[in-house]
Amino acid sequence: MVFPGRMTIAQAKQLPPTILITAEYDIMRRDAYAFKEKLREAGNLLDFADYKEVGHDSHNKIPIGPLERNVL
Repeated sequence: MVFPGRMTIAQAKQLPPTILITAEYDIMRRDAYAFKEKLREAGNLLDFADYKEVGHDSHNKIPIGPLERNVL
């Protein structure tokens, strides 16, 4: 799936329970929100977290402040 927000409801219903994590400064954030809404429309189980004041891939970086530590 290249653009999960564009999937059909039937396709979304086939997905397993999902953990979706976004970051405020993430270039993919808009797509993640579209994906989240599609999963909810389909009735999928979803755990969603949106971390403020961090960027994409923050969980793979060395924590340099309290906000990055919270992502880990």
